[in-house]
Amino acid sequence: TRAGSPASICSNRFSRLVPSPESNTATRSGTRAVYHLNCRASEVAFVSILVSGSVALDHIMVFPDRFANHILPDQVHALNVSFNITSLDTHFGGVAANIAYHLRLLGADPLILAAVGSDFGPYAAWLDRHRIRRDGIVVFEDVRTPQGFVTTDREDCQIWAFYEGAMARAHEARVEDVSAPLELAIVSANGKRAMLEHARALKRRGVPTYIDPSHGLPILSGSE
Repeated sequence: TRAGSPASICSNRFSRLVPSPESNTATRSGTRAVYHLNCRASEVAFVSILVSGSVALDHIMVFPDRFANHILPDQVHALNVSFNITSLDTHFGGVAANIAYHLRLLGADPLILAAVGSDFGPYAAWLDRHRIRRDGIVVFEDVRTPQGFVTTDREDCQIWAFYEGAMARAHEARVEDVSAPLELAIVSANGKRAMLEHARALKRRGVPTYIDPSHGLPILSGSE
């Protein structure tokens, strides 16, 4: 793993991160050293990791046909279609929550920093059952939790819609308000202002931080 990644959880932190045999992987701008963690499983410590990003509900629908049979290429300028779906499943999702869940399985202590809405109750109970801390999650009662709606056809083509909801105010969940000591942090896809402000605040605090905007990358400019 790269230096500063969540795998860097030996009790003496980064002192055991050493170049791997396949170091110096080629990149477009030159070379990049590749690191691996040189420690035994018995040395892995319980590490506190802040995870900034989205917490959302995912609604997954299946259309048992091909979109191509219903969307006419020469009529997309006047698109008006409806799909009769055969299944609907709702999952607890969001980038930060997914990362935190898997970090918890690895034995780390993730702290989610995110914004959610008035319908957060069932999700909160799920986080509690999986012993994932949510003291960094801010609840806004006047909006709903972010939600994604996806319809998938039988060829795995997808049509997505995303309701931003409370994520538009994710910057109000502030790094400065987190008093717990942090060994690592992850800034993942979120509202634009939240991604920028959280990254800058963690840099000022001196916390080693992994930044992965993923599907939020298009909303950032080159300089950002």
